[in-house]
Amino acid sequence: MSVAQHLEIDRNSLPRGEDVRAALTAAAAERILIFDGAYGTMIQRLKLGEAEYRGERFKDWHIDVRGNNDLLNLTLPDAIRDIHVQYYLAGADICETNTFSSTAIVMADYGMQALAYELNYEGARIAREAAKIAEARDGKRRFVAGSLGPLNKTASMSTDVNNPGHRAVTFDDIVATYSEQINGLIDGGTELLLFETITDTLNTKAGIFAAQRIFEERGNELPVMISGTITDLSGRTLSGQTPTADALAMAEEAGLDLVEIVPTANPPVCKILDLGKLKYEGQKKAAEQRKRQKTVEVKEIKMRPNIDDHDYETKMKAVRRFFEEGDKVKLTLRFRGREMAHQDLGMVLLNRVRDETAEIAKVEAEP
Repeated sequence: MSVAQHLEIDRNSLPRGEDVRAALTAAAAERILIFDGAYGTMIQRLKLGEAEYRGERFKDWHIDVRGNNDLLNLTLPDAIRDIHVQYYLAGADICETNTFSSTAIVMADYGMQALAYELNYEGARIAREAAKIAEARDGKRRFVAGSLGPLNKTASMSTDVNNPGHRAVTFDDIVATYSEQINGLIDGGTELLLFETITDTLNTKAGIFAAQRIFEERGNELPVMISGTITDLSGRTLSGQTPTADALAMAEEAGLDLVEIVPTANPPVCKILDLGKLKYEGQKKAAEQRKRQKTVEVKEIKMRPNIDDHDYETKMKAVRRFFEEGDKVKLTLRFRGREMAHQDLGMVLLNRVRDETAEIAKVEAEP
């Protein structure tokens, strides 16, 4: 019996994709979001032996398990939780679950393929606990990314030099193994999925397919992130694909477009999205802005150089209202008869108006 069969999961309590996206977007608008660092080196510092890796549960396991770091989610969960907390408190906004190798395909090397779901469920649960501990200390929201490693088998390359068409694993095999991993991560409370250090686009394409199918089944689409590994100066992955080909394959699998957002950057910054929807939303936004745009009018205020205080205040109220409404104000002084000989009084009045409106307006043209 697997852990999936005896756990009661309240899916209504799990993170919702739309809430996570909103929180990530809000946090990214305030600061650059920081990921954690390596887990292998942090675990090596613990100097664990075979007995510590096995724990009580696996003390009689028939294969050596030292080096199976993901197994520590079950045998030393407190140690893994402490590593997450250390990274969070050091400044990380996002921590990855300790599940880089937690697929049935990779765990088969240790004869532990039946533990795949449980490893991922516990890995996500432990990371969520660490995120809450860190948030309780400083009040800052933290995020958990479910780590999905690249697998130790590739769907793009032959493992038989005499048979170029041979594959050690099929596309369907990869979909199945990633599906089990993703379900475990989501049930454990992960907030986004991270296909980490990918080396084969076809493997990742199968993983994205699995994720999309699960999102549809659950009615909850979590954010998905992807990081790749470039092996040499040729700018290609281990299986020979370029980053552009990787991105195009991912966009195709998602049924979306690969769009250059910052073409002048080196390398260019691209985003996978629905280009038609983006254009439509841009046109809609521009139309709404045009509707909201106000035509600036020039309002004329007339005064006499010897205006009394009451009339002056009445006129100034109108001036301030026009400025608040986004209009311009043209101030006209009217001189009559002998007032023409005292134009200096007019300048005094104009300067008074200028000084009293200095905080909300500026003079465009002097008399």
